[in-house]
Amino acid sequence: MNRKIGFILVLLLLFCLSYLRDTLIIVINAQLIRESQNYANTMVPGFLTNYTQSGLLRIKWIAEIAFSLLIIGFSILGIHLYFRNKTYSMVLTLFYMITCIYIVLFEFFFRSKSMSFQAQSLLTLPEALIHSPLVLLVLFAGLLIVEKQTSISPDK
Repeated sequence: MNRKIGFILVLLLLFCLSYLRDTLIIVINAQLIRESQNYANTMVPGFLTNYTQSGLLRIKWIAEIAFSLLIIGFSILGIHLYFRNKTYSMVLTLFYMITCIYIVLFEFFFRSKSMSFQAQSLLTLPEALIHSPLVLLVLFAGLLIVEKQTSISPDK
C-alpha cells in the first residue's frame, strides 16, 4: 500500500474514532443526569436506559480506555506507515506513555469533585490529546519539516 494512502486512511479512521468517542461520552453523560437529549442533539439509545449510575460509569470508563488505546495505536501506526522510522514511532509512543502516566497520577492524587476550575484545566489538555488526531497531525507536520530540512542541507 502506498504510504500516503495508508496515512490518509489511518487519519480518516482517527477522525471517525474521535467523533464516535465524543458522541458516546456525551450520550452517557446525558443519561447519567437523566436527560433524554444532550447538547450534541443526540438521543440516548434505549440500551443505555437500562443501566444504573454505576453501570453507566463503568461503561464510560471502559469506553474511554478502549477509545484511548485505539486512537493511540492508530496514531503510532500512522507515523510508522508514512515514515517507516522506528525512532519516530518510539517518540510518539513515549509521548503517549508520559501523557497517560500524568493523567493516571493526577486522577489518583488530585482529582475530587470539589476541585477548582484551574486545577481541572491541568487535566483537560492531556485528556484531549489522547482522544484526538491532533497529536498525529502536529508530529506529522513537524517530521515532514525536519526531513525536508535534512534532505536539503548542504552537508549531504
